[in-house]
Amino acid sequence: RLQSIKSKSLPKGKFELLGVNDLILEVVEIVRPRFEREAQSFGLTYDVKLTLGSVSAVQGDAASLREVFLNLINNALDAMPKGGKMTIQTTLEKEKVFIFFSDTGGGISEEVKEKIFQPFFTTKGERGNGLGLSIAAEIIASHKGKIYVDSIPGKGSIFMVELQAAAGKPQNTHKKPATGDLKCNVLLVDDENAVGETLA
Repeated sequence: RLQSIKSKSLPKGKFELLGVNDLILEVVEIVRPRFEREAQSFGLTYDVKLTLGSVSAVQGDAASLREVFLNLINNALDAMPKGGKMTIQTTLEKEKVFIFFSDTGGGISEEVKEKIFQPFFTTKGERGNGLGLSIAAEIIASHKGKIYVDSIPGKGSIFMVELQAAAGKPQNTHKKPATGDLKCNVLLVDDENAVGETLA
Protein backbone atom coordinates (compact mmCIF):
# COMPACT_ATOMS: atom_id res chain seq x y z
CA ARG A 1 0.00 0.00 0.00
CA LEU A 2 2.90 2.34 0.74
CA GLN A 3 4.35 1.64 -2.70
CA SER A 4 0.97 2.22 -4.31
CA ILE A 5 0.87 5.77 -2.94
CA LYS A 6 3.64 6.61 -5.39
CA SER A 7 2.00 4.86 -8.36
CA LYS A 8 -1.30 6.74 -8.01
CA SER A 9 -3.02 4.11 -10.15
CA LEU A 10 -4.66 0.70 -10.15
CA PRO A 11 -4.48 -1.84 -12.99
CA LYS A 12 -7.37 -0.99 -15.31
CA GLY A 13 -7.73 -4.71 -16.09
CA LYS A 14 -9.16 -5.17 -12.59
CA PHE A 15 -12.01 -2.75 -13.25
CA GLU A 16 -15.54 -4.08 -13.70
CA LEU A 17 -19.09 -2.78 -13.57
CA LEU A 18 -20.05 -2.40 -9.91
CA GLY A 19 -23.16 -1.44 -7.99
CA VAL A 20 -22.22 1.23 -5.45
CA ASN A 21 -25.22 0.44 -3.24
CA ASP A 22 -24.22 -3.23 -3.17
CA LEU A 23 -20.71 -2.32 -2.04
CA ILE A 24 -22.08 -0.02 0.67
CA LEU A 25 -24.35 -2.78 2.00
CA GLU A 26 -21.46 -5.27 2.05
CA VAL A 27 -19.19 -2.88 3.97
CA VAL A 28 -21.93 -1.98 6.46
CA GLU A 29 -22.33 -5.70 7.22
CA ILE A 30 -18.57 -5.97 7.76
CA VAL A 31 -18.53 -3.10 10.26
CA ARG A 32 -21.92 -3.85 11.87
CA PRO A 33 -20.42 -5.72 14.89
CA ARG A 34 -18.49 -2.55 15.78
CA PHE A 35 -21.45 -0.17 15.86
CA GLU A 36 -23.85 -2.72 17.37
CA ARG A 37 -22.50 -5.41 19.72
CA GLU A 38 -19.12 -3.84 20.46
CA ALA A 39 -20.66 -0.40 20.99
CA GLN A 40 -23.33 -1.83 23.31
CA SER A 41 -20.65 -3.54 25.38
CA PHE A 42 -19.22 -0.05 26.07
CA GLY A 43 -22.66 1.47 26.69
CA LEU A 44 -22.59 3.41 23.40
CA THR A 45 -25.36 3.86 20.83
CA TYR A 46 -24.77 4.53 17.14
CA ASP A 47 -27.69 5.38 14.88
CA VAL A 48 -26.64 4.27 11.40
CA LYS A 49 -28.99 5.34 8.61
CA LEU A 50 -28.73 4.34 4.95
CA THR A 51 -30.42 6.43 2.26
CA LEU A 52 -29.44 4.62 -0.92
CA GLY A 53 -30.88 6.16 -4.05
CA SER A 54 -31.31 4.71 -7.52
CA VAL A 55 -27.81 5.16 -8.91
CA SER A 56 -25.97 3.90 -11.98
CA ALA A 57 -23.17 1.37 -11.93
CA VAL A 58 -19.55 2.52 -11.87
CA GLN A 59 -16.38 1.10 -13.39
CA GLY A 60 -13.97 0.13 -10.66
CA ASP A 61 -12.13 -2.33 -8.49
CA ALA A 62 -14.50 -3.73 -5.86
CA ALA A 63 -11.87 -4.49 -3.20
CA SER A 64 -10.35 -1.01 -3.45
CA LEU A 65 -13.68 0.80 -3.24
CA ARG A 66 -14.70 -1.36 -0.27
CA GLU A 67 -11.45 -0.27 1.40
CA VAL A 68 -12.37 3.39 0.86
CA PHE A 69 -15.91 2.99 2.18
CA LEU A 70 -14.74 0.95 5.17
CA ASN A 71 -12.17 3.61 6.03
CA LEU A 72 -14.74 6.42 5.84
CA ILE A 73 -17.24 4.51 8.00
CA ASN A 74 -14.61 3.66 10.62
CA ASN A 75 -13.41 7.27 10.66
CA ALA A 76 -16.99 8.44 11.23
CA LEU A 77 -17.33 6.05 14.17
CA ASP A 78 -13.94 7.16 15.55
CA ALA A 79 -15.19 10.76 15.41
CA MET A 80 -18.07 9.84 17.73
CA PRO A 81 -16.40 8.21 20.78
CA LYS A 82 -19.54 8.80 22.87
CA GLY A 83 -21.96 7.54 20.21
CA GLY A 84 -23.93 9.50 17.64
CA LYS A 85 -25.56 9.35 14.23
CA MET A 86 -23.97 8.32 10.95
CA THR A 87 -25.74 8.65 7.61
CA ILE A 88 -24.67 7.11 4.31
CA GLN A 89 -26.41 8.44 1.22
CA THR A 90 -26.04 7.73 -2.49
CA THR A 91 -27.44 9.84 -5.31
CA LEU A 92 -27.06 10.30 -9.07
CA GLU A 93 -26.65 13.71 -10.68
CA LYS A 94 -25.48 14.59 -14.19
CA GLU A 95 -23.87 11.17 -14.84
CA LYS A 96 -22.03 11.33 -11.53
CA VAL A 97 -22.57 8.97 -8.60
CA PHE A 98 -22.21 10.70 -5.24
CA ILE A 99 -21.71 8.88 -1.91
CA PHE A 100 -22.01 10.90 1.31
CA PHE A 101 -20.72 9.78 4.72
CA SER A 102 -21.84 12.12 7.49
CA ASP A 103 -21.37 11.96 11.25
CA THR A 104 -22.34 13.99 14.31
CA GLY A 105 -18.83 13.97 15.78
CA GLY A 106 -16.61 16.81 16.89
CA GLY A 107 -15.96 18.09 13.39
CA ILE A 108 -12.71 19.06 11.68
CA SER A 109 -10.93 22.41 11.86
CA GLU A 110 -9.93 24.31 8.70
CA GLU A 111 -6.26 23.67 9.46
CA VAL A 112 -6.80 19.91 9.67
CA LYS A 113 -9.02 19.86 6.55
CA GLU A 114 -6.14 21.25 4.49
CA LYS A 115 -3.89 18.33 5.48
CA ILE A 116 -6.36 15.51 5.96
CA PHE A 117 -5.57 13.67 2.70
CA GLN A 118 -1.79 13.99 3.07
CA PRO A 119 0.16 10.75 3.75
CA PHE A 120 1.15 10.21 7.40
CA PHE A 121 -1.00 13.08 8.70
CA THR A 122 -3.16 11.88 11.60
CA THR A 123 -5.10 13.32 14.49
CA LYS A 124 -5.43 9.94 16.23
CA GLY A 125 -2.00 9.87 17.84
CA GLU A 126 -0.64 6.33 18.29
CA ARG A 127 -3.97 4.84 17.13
CA GLY A 128 -3.48 6.11 13.58
CA ASN A 129 -0.80 5.91 10.92
CA GLY A 130 -2.02 8.74 8.69
CA LEU A 131 -2.45 6.49 5.66
CA GLY A 132 -6.18 5.71 5.61
CA LEU A 133 -7.47 8.87 3.96
CA SER A 134 -4.41 9.37 1.76
CA ILE A 135 -4.85 5.86 0.36
CA ALA A 136 -8.60 6.48 -0.01
CA ALA A 137 -7.87 9.65 -2.01
CA GLU A 138 -5.38 7.73 -4.16
CA ILE A 139 -7.90 4.98 -4.88
CA ILE A 140 -10.65 7.44 -5.81
CA ALA A 141 -8.23 9.36 -8.06
CA SER A 142 -7.31 6.11 -9.81
CA HIS A 143 -11.05 5.69 -10.54
CA LYS A 144 -11.03 9.20 -12.06
CA GLY A 145 -13.17 10.38 -9.17
CA LYS A 146 -12.90 12.96 -6.41
CA ILE A 147 -13.22 12.98 -2.63
CA TYR A 148 -14.17 16.03 -0.60
CA VAL A 149 -14.66 16.88 3.06
CA ASP A 150 -16.81 19.51 4.71
CA SER A 151 -17.18 20.04 8.41
CA ILE A 152 -18.57 22.27 11.12
CA PRO A 153 -16.47 22.05 14.30
CA GLY A 154 -18.61 20.82 17.15
CA LYS A 155 -21.39 19.54 14.88
CA GLY A 156 -19.92 16.93 12.56
CA SER A 157 -18.38 16.17 9.18
CA ILE A 158 -19.38 15.02 5.71
CA PHE A 159 -17.09 13.16 3.33
CA MET A 160 -18.29 13.01 -0.28
CA VAL A 161 -17.04 10.61 -2.93
CA GLU A 162 -17.74 11.41 -6.58
CA LEU A 163 -17.47 8.69 -9.23
CA GLN A 164 -18.28 8.62 -12.94
CA ALA A 165 -21.49 6.74 -13.74
CA ALA A 166 -21.19 3.88 -16.26
CA ALA A 167 -23.73 2.26 -18.55
CA GLY A 168 -24.66 -1.37 -18.03
CA LYS A 169 -25.73 -3.72 -15.29
CA PRO A 170 -23.35 -4.27 -12.36
CA GLN A 171 -21.81 -7.71 -12.03
CA ASN A 172 -22.01 -7.85 -8.25
CA THR A 173 -25.35 -8.29 -6.51
CA HIS A 174 -25.63 -7.88 -2.76
CA LYS A 175 -27.07 -11.00 -1.21
CA LYS A 176 -27.81 -11.20 2.45
CA PRO A 177 -26.03 -14.25 3.89
CA ALA A 178 -28.32 -17.13 4.75
CA THR A 179 -28.52 -17.57 8.49
CA GLY A 180 -30.88 -20.50 8.99
CA ASP A 181 -29.97 -22.60 12.01
CA LEU A 182 -26.23 -22.32 11.42
CA LYS A 183 -24.42 -21.45 14.65
CA CYS A 184 -20.73 -21.48 15.34
CA ASN A 185 -18.11 -20.18 17.75
CA VAL A 186 -14.71 -18.86 16.77
CA LEU A 187 -11.74 -18.89 19.12
CA LEU A 188 -9.14 -16.29 18.17
CA VAL A 189 -5.73 -16.35 19.85
CA ASP A 190 -2.77 -14.05 19.25
CA ASP A 191 0.09 -12.89 21.46
CA GLU A 192 -0.01 -9.35 20.00
CA ASN A 193 -2.89 -7.20 21.26
CA ALA A 194 -3.00 -5.02 18.15
CA VAL A 195 -3.10 -8.05 15.82
CA GLY A 196 -5.76 -9.73 17.95
CA GLU A 197 -7.95 -6.62 17.89
CA THR A 198 -7.56 -6.24 14.14
CA LEU A 199 -8.46 -9.88 13.46
CA ALA A 200 -11.43 -9.66 15.82
